[in-house]
Amino acid sequence: MAERKDNEQEYLFRNVQLFKNATLGTGSYGAVCKAKCDQLLCAAKLLYPVLFQMTVPDPGKEHRHPFRRFETECAFLSRVNHPNIVQYLGTYRDPDTNAPVLLMELMDESLTHFLESSPGDIPYHIQVNLSYNIVQALAFLHSNGIIHRDLSSNNVLLIAGNRAKVTDFGMSKFRDINATRLATMTTCPGTPAFMSPEALNEPPVYTEKLDTFSFGVLLVQTTTRQFPKPTDSYEMRELFDPRFPNQAIRAKVPVPEIERRQAHISLIEPTHPLLPIAHHCLKDKDAERPSSQQLCQILDALKRTPQYQEGSQQDLDQVIREKDEQITEQLQANHHLIIENEMVMREKNEQIAQKDMQLQTHQETLTKSYKQLHTQANEIQTLQATLQHEAEAREKQLRKLNQELQSSKENTFALRQVIDQRDREVSQLRQTLAS
Repeated sequence: MAERKDNEQEYLFRNVQLFKNATLGTGSYGAVCKAKCDQLLCAAKLLYPVLFQMTVPDPGKEHRHPFRRFETECAFLSRVNHPNIVQYLGTYRDPDTNAPVLLMELMDESLTHFLESSPGDIPYHIQVNLSYNIVQALAFLHSNGIIHRDLSSNNVLLIAGNRAKVTDFGMSKFRDINATRLATMTTCPGTPAFMSPEALNEPPVYTEKLDTFSFGVLLVQTTTRQFPKPTDSYEMRELFDPRFPNQAIRAKVPVPEIERRQAHISLIEPTHPLLPIAHHCLKDKDAERPSSQQLCQILDALKRTPQYQEGSQQDLDQVIREKDEQITEQLQANHHLIIENEMVMREKNEQIAQKDMQLQTHQETLTKSYKQLHTQANEIQTLQATLQHEAEAREKQLRKLNQELQSSKENTFALRQVIDQRDREVSQLRQTLAS
């Protein structure tokens, strides 16, 4: 994967919500719950906060430290991209505890739950599909020098019950691809029921064939729907020394893996095509087991057989029938909905027609009112013109009367002067007559 340059933009989820009450699974180290990254539903792996305070007493047993496992898983998933490995979405800090959270794609269920909840045997073609998905993931890991070390039905997740993805890489071990064996001083790193004999030894010495063995256990579990419960690895048996044929020595000897798991293996039909593959994977010696690449080829060949194709075709036919039924139901529902919508539309149209009639009546009333107002406006305009004309005539008359009045006033003033003159003359004449 190309490294991000300093000047490149880093794209992140802007809003992360943890739904801690919606638990998808729990373990000894933490739990997986639902989450929402922006608008994407996903899964969030949280460790119990108290575990981050743990110290590692023995450097050779660091895999027991949950924080180390968490760091390993985050480091691995951030660099891997494969359709049969659960997709990594990023890491996030829990605001409540400040502990790191691993964000992954949301799957439907684990293989364990799928097998235990199935009402009957898993169809053959689905067994092959799931097995093929798992072994493809193993082939990818092994070709990149990675050993899962904890392959179990709890660490295989499913989508739609027909596609498998491997998860939980906290136990994974990175090694030199050219190395033929990997020696480690740790104790058993995975689930004992799925572990190979060499991984249970002290000290364990193993290769990627450890995962091949675990895959063989998964094959038995997938075909029987029984969680593996092998018997003890060792048992007391009587051994005879050729030098002393008459003496038996009781000693603790290892039990072959096929024998330990025979109770479940015997539940598989002898003609089942996956049975010889399981036997091959469960060999005690890792050199006798097939590689993951060989298993891919074997399972790919099974997918080409008539038995697989017939079951796959039947499954496809069933899916088509179910889709047809769903489409028919949907069409019927849509037909009823269309009828209901047509009735609603008719009612709406009737209401609209009534509204149109009311609007037309209002429009006619408004038109009449407008005509009346227009007539009244014309009458008012005519009246205003008449009044204006009369006002102008009255004003002319008033001006003429004012002129006449002014002339009358002038005549009256002159007459008053004449009268006053006559009065003075009369007064003088009286005085003259009196003298």
